[in-house]
Amino acid sequence: MKRSSKELKALARDTLVNRYGSFIGVMIIYFLIILGANALLNFAFPFGVSIVSSIISWIASFIVNLITSVLLVGLIRFTLNMCRGEQYRLSDLFFGFRTHPDKIIIAQFLLSLISEICAIPLTVISVMQDQHTLSISDLTVRALVGLACTFLAFVLTLGLQLTMYLLCDYDNLSATQALRESWHLMRGNKARLFYLSISFFGVLLLGVLSCGIGLLWALPYYHVTFGYFYLDIIGEL
Repeated sequence: MKRSSKELKALARDTLVNRYGSFIGVMIIYFLIILGANALLNFAFPFGVSIVSSIISWIASFIVNLITSVLLVGLIRFTLNMCRGEQYRLSDLFFGFRTHPDKIIIAQFLLSLISEICAIPLTVISVMQDQHTLSISDLTVRALVGLACTFLAFVLTLGLQLTMYLLCDYDNLSATQALRESWHLMRGNKARLFYLSISFFGVLLLGVLSCGIGLLWALPYYHVTFGYFYLDIIGEL
């Protein structure tokens, strides 16, 4: 039985009763690690000093993002343990580093690569325009190509959304198998995921408008709801 967004959110709220403090603590550590890593990166490889330093900074940033994706799997582990009523602890945050971090990094690399490939047509047209090889009348074409690229990337993102959840749950899956399994599981569920995502717009906006303080409550609510969405998809609910 597919549960509605309203039912999934209700499950999340019930789960977080008396558990918000634990989740907020993990979220703070998660973001401090990411912010610390990026601060060190910007200090070691300042962007914009020269073309070479900018390229090195971009490469280093890409590598840091791949590594922090392993931390994301740890956050997913913590979330799923809470959703399943199992023991959850701070050490869950580092779960990905203990179990096949190479698969997670490869999966994140492939996800990033897919996103970049989707953007290639728009990038080419933008370069041509900057070089004045496109006329004003071609701006319509650029807009249509931009919409097509955005739509393609959007659909692929929805279809591959469960990749990290699957790598968290199944040690025997390779990175490519997790991508394929996510695409398979999301057939007929992309619209559900899209609706669930936009239903959090107001909550997350209020969190941002409160100088980010409200996000300490909004993000746990968001993550636990999506944890239940995943469990619903794989038939655990």
